[in-house]
Amino acid sequence: MVAYRIAVLSDIHASLTALDVVLGAVEQFAPLDAILVAGDFTYGPNQPATITRMRESRVIAIRGNADIDLLNFADGKSPDFMYTLKQFSLIRWSLDNTTSESLDFLRDLPEQRVVTLPGVDPIRLVHGSPRDINESLDAEKHPTLLGEVLKALSEPILVFGHTHRPLIKTQDGRLALNPGAVSMAVGMPATAYFAILEWPVSADHWQAHLHHVSYNPQELMNEFADSSLLDISPLGQLILATSLTGKNVGLKYMQYALTLAKASGCGDLPYIPDALWEEAAKTYSSY
Repeated sequence: MVAYRIAVLSDIHASLTALDVVLGAVEQFAPLDAILVAGDFTYGPNQPATITRMRESRVIAIRGNADIDLLNFADGKSPDFMYTLKQFSLIRWSLDNTTSESLDFLRDLPEQRVVTLPGVDPIRLVHGSPRDINESLDAEKHPTLLGEVLKALSEPILVFGHTHRPLIKTQDGRLALNPGAVSMAVGMPATAYFAILEWPVSADHWQAHLHHVSYNPQELMNEFADSSLLDISPLGQLILATSLTGKNVGLKYMQYALTLAKASGCGDLPYIPDALWEEAAKTYSSY
């Protein structure tokens, strides 16, 4: 028996196909005491619908870096070049394909929070890390970074997202949990990830369990086609390819485009000029 059971999601990225499959899988663990979401609702084919679904599910959530980027853009706080250059066409599309209600939902979310339930350890919920919403606690790329963050943590458990990779790690008496991504997950093809936190009646700490569920690739492709997101070349195709392959092809594309920019003497700019962006889109073929 368990005293509490919590579902943990992250990085939904506005895919209703992936989200509904996860919510269906989560039902097998009912009754749930809460659903936590570690941010990044935006940058996908169905922003209003996924946020409505989250509202209906009464989630305990925070913003992710993508959510903050969209809010800053909507409020005119982004650099001028983001409003015109092709590199930032996705954020312009995202704003054009959302609603004021969705933006208000994101505005009402904190950047991080401590989740408390009676009689059990509190949970620190963040997107990147407690120090920086954009910090990537990727154990493969930065093997010592997570330990540094956990050592400074006040709470016994840290829940985070951002890397799109699932992870459970215990160190110095603290538990770190990344549930992986609902959409654009790094792992198996056409797969969404989530986690379950349990506090057994006879235990004195949280126990974490990772789960995954596959979805129909054709349904995802239809969702993207219906949204016009694929018209945002190459970013729409890259987002879809990441979900279908389980490989972070979007990151690899950006690295490729930046390499072209550096080779052309534009590496010091905070953006990639349109001509180089178009060249990268035409010549990149890793997916």
